Amino acid sequence: MFNKKMVSICIICLLFLGACNNGEKVNTVIKNPNNETNNNQTEVKEEKGNEQVNEEKHENDPGIETSSESESVSKINSLEQMKEQKSGSLVQDATPQFEVENSAIEPLNSNQIKAMIEELEKLTNETADATEIYNKIVQLLRSPNYKEIINRAENFEPRFDKPFMPSVSEEDNNDVQSNRGKAIILLDAKSSMLLSQDGQLTLETIKNSITRFAKIIGQNNEVSLIVYGHKNNNSETDHVQACNAVEEMYPMGAFDEEQFKQSLRTIEGNGESPLSQALKKAEEISGEEDEEVSIYVISNGAETCDGDPVKEIKTFMSKNVDRSVHIIGLEVDEDAGDMLKELSILGKGSYYSVKNEEELKNIVGEKWLKNYIDLALAHTKAPGPWEILDEYNRFDEDLNQIREVIKTEKSRYDQAVQILSLEKFVDQSIVDQVSELIIEEYRNKLDIISEFRTNKLEEIDQEAKDIRDQVEEWKEQMQQLENLAFAQPNSEHQVF
Repeated sequence: MFNKKMVSICIICLLFLGACNNGEKVNTVIKNPNNETNNNQTEVKEEKGNEQVNEEKHENDPGIETSSESESVSKINSLEQMKEQKSGSLVQDATPQFEVENSAIEPLNSNQIKAMIEELEKLTNETADATEIYNKIVQLLRSPNYKEIINRAENFEPRFDKPFMPSVSEEDNNDVQSNRGKAIILLDAKSSMLLSQDGQLTLETIKNSITRFAKIIGQNNEVSLIVYGHKNNNSETDHVQACNAVEEMYPMGAFDEEQFKQSLRTIEGNGESPLSQALKKAEEISGEEDEEVSIYVISNGAETCDGDPVKEIKTFMSKNVDRSVHIIGLEVDEDAGDMLKELSILGKGSYYSVKNEEELKNIVGEKWLKNYIDLALAHTKAPGPWEILDEYNRFDEDLNQIREVIKTEKSRYDQAVQILSLEKFVDQSIVDQVSELIIEEYRNKLDIISEFRTNKLEEIDQEAKDIRDQVEEWKEQMQQLENLAFAQPNSEHQVF
């Protein structure tokens, strides 16, 4: 008897692997061409003949009871029921990794096949009921790993980059979120000597524009104000002092509107234009931190103190890729304009020339601020289609592990069906019924997983939408604040 079972085990292993390699359905009835084995199967059939006749009588004779050790197996209708599924007694040691990576390679080893033959032979000697046989197969071979891998998939969370949306509240700038970068404003105070033909471009109008601009960028940047050219130059002896007149009037830090206005009130221009010294001061303030730093220069002319602003900008830009220099020229001549434009190009920024208050307001509000907002929005973009698809794929990595375990489990069930068929333990009609029950469970579990995937993808979509809605709300608030800050002020609301 032992030799016969060993031969059967070998044949079952070979036939199952052959079926997998040929792409055939694993629950197909396999005929064995080996005469010796067929003889053994005939002996088994003869030994069972009377038992099967009796079992067929049981269906019509209520006075005869059949005994079975198979437990009742509940139909799996939900993810929770899959997680609570008990381990099959023959596969308790199967790890998640094994079930994921060996779905059709080796469903059952020789010892498990031997045990299956013994269990199925014992059971079919007692009953030929397809449901009971199916229950027994499930009891012996169901996966022990659903709970672990399903929990992992349920705990999946999208990893979208969280957009940076600083507070845009006007009421309390002390509650602004942590600053993202630094904005350094360089004001050429010599510009106070300028006066346009329409009498508008004065230092006071420049102060107003700068304050409104700082009010916006200060929402999520530390702000500094450096003034140069603000020392009187009444004689030649004052030249050196005037060329060293570079002062940080508003120290680098969070924006405070009242303090910022106060720092501008004491400025009175009438000096040289030490632009290179001012740029050097800005470079020192910017430090070595790995963060964005932008310099905004308002100047009325070129360097007048024999400095080298080109050198200073190159030094500033070499510290970090996230740096820029933007320049506004106030009624500058062609040569000065060309020089300032060259500096802005080196600083990967913008250059604009203005002649009056309206132009200044438009450039600061519509150009500088627009550039700033565009830069800020680069860090506030909601997830796009590709980012969402990446999260789909990342979730599917977890989900596919559940699918592989389902396939591995079914491969074991299919091999048990092959044993039933090959060993002739029951009629083929019973084998087919058992196979149908296995297919029903397999499809049912795949349907559950498919519904789970649909729900999870909806969660991913919803999170992306929530972020997108937050960004749109932030952009609207930012636009409202921009419009308010750069609206034409009434006389009673003049900054200075």
